[in-house]
Order: sequence, then structure tokens, then C-alpha cells
Amino acid sequence: MPPRPRFQRRLRPPGVPEPKPWGERVTRLWGWFLLLVTMGLLLSLIPEPLTELGLNPWASPTPETARLSQSLWRSGFETGFPGEWLTRRQTKQPQATFQAGGKLSNSGPARWTILNPAQVGLTGITAPEGKHIYAGQLTQSMEAPPPAPYPVLEMEVANPAYLAEEPKPLVNQFYIWLDWPKPGAGEGVALMTLATTEDWQGVSLRVSGERSELELVGAGPLGGFKTGDGWEIIAPLEPVYLPQRRWVKMTVYLDYAQPLLVVWMNETPIFQANGGSLLQARQSPYLVRAHWGLAPAPTASQARLYNDAISLWTLEEPLENWETPPALGNEEESLKPV
Repeated sequence: MPPRPRFQRRLRPPGVPEPKPWGERVTRLWGWFLLLVTMGLLLSLIPEPLTELGLNPWASPTPETARLSQSLWRSGFETGFPGEWLTRRQTKQPQATFQAGGKLSNSGPARWTILNPAQVGLTGITAPEGKHIYAGQLTQSMEAPPPAPYPVLEMEVANPAYLAEEPKPLVNQFYIWLDWPKPGAGEGVALMTLATTEDWQGVSLRVSGERSELELVGAGPLGGFKTGDGWEIIAPLEPVYLPQRRWVKMTVYLDYAQPLLVVWMNETPIFQANGGSLLQARQSPYLVRAHWGLAPAPTASQARLYNDAISLWTLEEPLENWETPPALGNEEESLKPV
């Protein structure tokens, strides 16, 4: 029997080329490695202007280019009242209608309080931020103007530096939860007022009517935006209704110098305005006073409202388009026009 060969070469099927020598394969791998190293060095040498244009996908924005906004004030009702709601004269109305301890009476005029975590849990809702929330309640209609069941913010106390600087565009964001079981045709509740004077000359966001329709007050007539004195609806559907018994995020952009006001509801733009008190504000383009919460008309009745995560900040540059609302700390606003 002939001896079995130690190594036996396998037969290669016809048409299959011979494998390339090992040295040639190593040379190719080394070439790819050098190419990748060279590309990395070239990317590291890209100048900052090209980086800002997005030509370097691994670059992160520098602090100078990323800081397009500055916080002015914020409240999550975590420190009680007055807490961050500093006022120059400790306004009597909010103090008179404030009920400590998180308990609201089921009778009498409008009242407001701050709910602690246990009380928030009893409502069956979850706070959007932190553990405390504002609660305002109205149990009966009134013939006279109702008291103010909400805290008041005065900017000269909360952030005097804002009033001393050059005017900048302002953004306000807040969360609202409304339970208004039987609104009448002529009833209304103001959810927010941003004023440029001590006597509350400004723009209010109000919900009214039997279907909780949202509207602007103090911004000129509806339909007057294109003529430079009024406001208009830019939502996909109109009129715009406020969803009840759920948290809704509202964002408001204000540029008194233009003037221009834009409102978003849950990331969707719904209103834009340039008239009314906005025109008057160009002479003094600063936010002076503000309030959020339940501000009912005399005919309104049986309403409960929760607020949370209220914040104010400025933008370094005016907003040019508003498909989505600006956010605090946004690094860029590459948005499409409405």
C-alpha cells in the first residue's frame, strides 16, 4: 500500500482564479487603513465656519454658537407662595384668594392654592414637572368682577436685569389642565396675560363659549393680521378648541419690537398677531407684569384649572419661522415658514 501524502492539494473547479498572494492582501489592507487615517486628519482640520454649516458630522457646537437663549424666570410651584412669585407690593388680591394647605372651598368666590404631592395624587393626574401644581377653582358666577385667583409676576422684582438690557424676543411656556363642565355661550376664562404696563395693558389667551374655543384678547380684531393690526388663526383647523381634562402645553413667542406674537398648542402653531396692545408696546418693548391660572369672567361658573412648569426666556435673535416652537437651549432653528 503506497504511503498517504501528508498534504493533499484540493482540486480547484474550472474557472475559479488562483488566490492572490498573502503579501498582496496585506498591502491592500494597509492601504485602506492609511486612507481612513488620512480622512480623519482632514476632517479634524475643517474650519469652524464649515463646521457650523454641518459639513463635519462629528462636530459639536461651541458654547458661543449653542447659547441662543437665556432663562429669565421659572416656576413649578415647588417652593410655595410667595416663593419665586416675588412682588414689589405683595399684591393683595392674590394673597386674599390664596388658600394655604392645598384645600379649596366648594363655595364662595374663586380661590387658588398649591397642591402637594399627596394632593396631586388624589386628583388622578400627574404633574408635568416636579411634585407640586397650581390649582384654581370657581364654584359660582358673580355679578361683580371676580377677585384674582392666581399669583402675579412682576419682572422688576423677579428679574430687573431683563428690564435694563436691550429688548429681546421673549418666549413663555406653561402647562394647563382645565375642567369646565358647562361653559355658557357668553362665558370666558383667561388662561394667561402678558402685560407691558402696570395697569395690565397686554395680550390675554382666553377660552370661551360652549365648546371651549381659544382666542386672543388685546391683540386687535380677528382677521386683521395681514393689514398690520390684528390676529389670525394659523392652525390646520379653525376654530381652535382647548382640550379639557388633560395637560396641554402652550408656548407664546413675543417680539414687541416688530411687533409679533405667535402661539403654539402642543407643538402646533395656532395664532399669530401684530395689533392692538402689541402696537402700543413698541414704545416700551418689555414684559412688565404677567399672570397665569384661572381668571374667570363674571358670568363664568364651575371651573377648575391646574398649572405647572411656567417659564420665561429670551432669544438672542428674532424667530424667522414657526413651524415648531422655540425651546430653551435650542442650538439651532432650522424651521420651515408657515
